[in-house]
Amino acid sequence: MKLTINFDKNSKIKYKVVAELDSKDLKKQKDGAIKSLGKGVKVAGFREGTAPAKLIEERLDANQVASETASRCVDAAFVAAIKEFELDILGTPKLEIKEVVDGEKMVIEFIGNIKPEIELADYAKWPKLKFSVKVDKKEIDQTLEQLRQNMAKAEEVERPAKDGDRVWFDFEGTDEKGLEIPGASSKNYPLVLGSNSFIPGFEEEVRGLKVGDEKEFWITFPKDYHSVSLQNKKVKFKIKVHKIAELKKPELDNDFAKQIGGFETLDELKADIEAGITERAERSKKEEAKDKLAEKLGAESKFETPDILVEENIESGLVNAKQQAASSGKEFKDFIKESGYKDEAELIEKEARPQAKKQVRISLALRALAEKEKLSITKEELDQYTSVLLQQYAHPEARTQITSLNEQARIEGRLLADKVLNFLLSKVS
Repeated sequence: MKLTINFDKNSKIKYKVVAELDSKDLKKQKDGAIKSLGKGVKVAGFREGTAPAKLIEERLDANQVASETASRCVDAAFVAAIKEFELDILGTPKLEIKEVVDGEKMVIEFIGNIKPEIELADYAKWPKLKFSVKVDKKEIDQTLEQLRQNMAKAEEVERPAKDGDRVWFDFEGTDEKGLEIPGASSKNYPLVLGSNSFIPGFEEEVRGLKVGDEKEFWITFPKDYHSVSLQNKKVKFKIKVHKIAELKKPELDNDFAKQIGGFETLDELKADIEAGITERAERSKKEEAKDKLAEKLGAESKFETPDILVEENIESGLVNAKQQAASSGKEFKDFIKESGYKDEAELIEKEARPQAKKQVRISLALRALAEKEKLSITKEELDQYTSVLLQQYAHPEARTQITSLNEQARIEGRLLADKVLNFLLSKVS
């Protein structure tokens, strides 16, 4: 096998390997293909596995033999190239069989990227960050009010519904053509008036209704609604009220604190609420900081971005987006337009490619930092995290996927990235 390598004149990491296999190479790979495909093939007069290769080949599909031979040639050539040129490759290279002379010659071309030399950003000189949080008294009061709401006793009433009441009703949403809208209907839905937990404008239509009342009205969904298909959409709702209950909330006193969680006084409960809000806010700030640190590391580190990883990232993102569109019953072209792009090409160039490039740079920079600081994930850490996942998923298929080699590698990668970001956070805290 003859191997040659060239690097792109405009890139230090983009290589092209040409592998030329001769008749001996082809025969070796063909023999291997026949042996693999011929397992279980019986030839009269011979014990299984002892028949000559020629007789076995005659009983195999020629196209299948050719395909398996070509696949083995590609694998052998690629492994040989990595060994010969000591390539530290990234991703899956593009390959093309450039020439085939049956039984005599095969020329294969591989184009890909090797791992770039990375000059990490000087994170030791990054400015320090502060994560102190000041809790607003309103947040404590809101939490206490929610606790009172949760412990409220419901007493059915016959009067019109007002703020503070829990109202049970059926609702059905239809579009301007009278067609039912998926996700815009429910039976016996409980809503606390004044909670502002429903679509803006909806509670105003329910307020004042009595048990047995029916009503129809139009609501325009917000332009930033979480379901893209309903954003800025005008919907006609038909509702029927089944039950109204006045919520009798307990008084805010020491007895209330004792009922909530064994606190002796209301002040102790307030202090516990404040500590919880502070902890969550600090944790949220640190997670936001980690995201920004990752972006900063990727942006400020100096290295050539491997285009092959960028393309793989784009392709993976498109697959996920198409699955998301299909799961919501949409054509992908409509999904693209709803995202504000005229076609897939514009989506890729304006959103997918910049995001993919950023993610690739972050990933490589984090890996480089892990190597520099000798950070790694131990078997115990991986097993512990895996154990938590297995407790959450009881389905056999999910558990099998979690413990597969590929998924374990992905989990380890996520854990390592988080460990590196925690290290960075410690440097700037």
